[in-house]
Amino acid sequence: MNALLEKPLILFIDDDEDVLRTLKLCLNEDFQVLTAATPEEGLLLFKENHQDIKVVITDLKMPSMNGIELLKEIKHLDSQSVCLILSGRGDFEETVEAINRDLVYRYLQKPCDRDSLLETVHSAVKARRMNETLETVKKILAEEGAHLTQFYDQLILKGGTPLNFRSNDYSAGEIGRIKCLAEVGMVTLKIAHDIRNKLLILSLGMEGIETSLKKENFPAMFMNVVKKSISEISDLLEEIHFFVTQNGTEIHPAQIQVKNFISSCLPEIRSVFAEKEISVHLQIPEDFQIKMDSRLLLRLILNLAMNAAESMVKGDFIISAEEKDTTMELIFSDTGSRLLEQNLDDIFKPYATYKTGGSRIGLMNLKKTVELHGGTVRVESAAGKGIIFILSLPKEKKL
Repeated sequence: MNALLEKPLILFIDDDEDVLRTLKLCLNEDFQVLTAATPEEGLLLFKENHQDIKVVITDLKMPSMNGIELLKEIKHLDSQSVCLILSGRGDFEETVEAINRDLVYRYLQKPCDRDSLLETVHSAVKARRMNETLETVKKILAEEGAHLTQFYDQLILKGGTPLNFRSNDYSAGEIGRIKCLAEVGMVTLKIAHDIRNKLLILSLGMEGIETSLKKENFPAMFMNVVKKSISEISDLLEEIHFFVTQNGTEIHPAQIQVKNFISSCLPEIRSVFAEKEISVHLQIPEDFQIKMDSRLLLRLILNLAMNAAESMVKGDFIISAEEKDTTMELIFSDTGSRLLEQNLDDIFKPYATYKTGGSRIGLMNLKKTVELHGGTVRVESAAGKGIIFILSLPKEKKL
């Protein structure tokens, strides 16, 4: 198919042929439309035409494969694809799941009027074109960020002086801020995307509330999802604030009895796993101590708990500790999905592609928090053991 089509190409998948015919008639004036009556047929058409297809619209519930599984296959084939879902009133939880998994751009409520359909599809086409542009921008930012990182490492970490650089032009703090700005540039677009997803869920929840009020019925499920999304947006903004201001963050390390401290934080840790069958286990010696800012330690632990919650529905989140010759190690492990070897080095980078959803800001902040305390973080992964984060902190640190 010609890549330069006069009208954008849309793929529409629904097992109801009457719906296919009706919505195709609505779209024909502005778009070229491919239709498929089964998910399997839709995947075949997508494989053959994905370079030209601007938007995929799919029903959420179909007999042979549900919409979420279908969208995961489509995203696997083309991570930049822009997808819309058609959902009914009874599909609330599935719709939220699709949004949280970063599988859909927007949802269309059944029945959908022609004006809303056209407006949403036009917006999705613009988003697809924007994605294509942002891919180019992202590559440029990544290249520039790598150059700045190399510049920073040579100057600060290795004590060298880069070519064409006068050492008295910038202080170490200014160079650190240059590096931070490069990382901010790379991650800002992802942050905006994550916030949009949360607001989309809020919109869905508010629609449910509005419908329920009309029927004099007010299920708690709708209100809970609104409250949760507001909380998640607040947490994300807090992580952004810490990420941007961390170079000037004052830390107040104090000796912490780790087992007692984490035990006191268990209610907050378990709240992260509230909707999942995940158990928290402490395997920490009674006398194990580290010197760290307790406020930042709690943030760090909650970030690791949230990372574990994203990788498994049920299992174990284990916190253990070991004393080495020169360091104290805190070890956080889960029994979720194994991380591929090639992704280990990218886990603290923005735009990491090993998982769907999540801004990765929390893990970036985790690494920087440990470094602020003079420590290091390493990551391991093995079959049946999920992901293991090992935080090494010096036994003594000169402040």
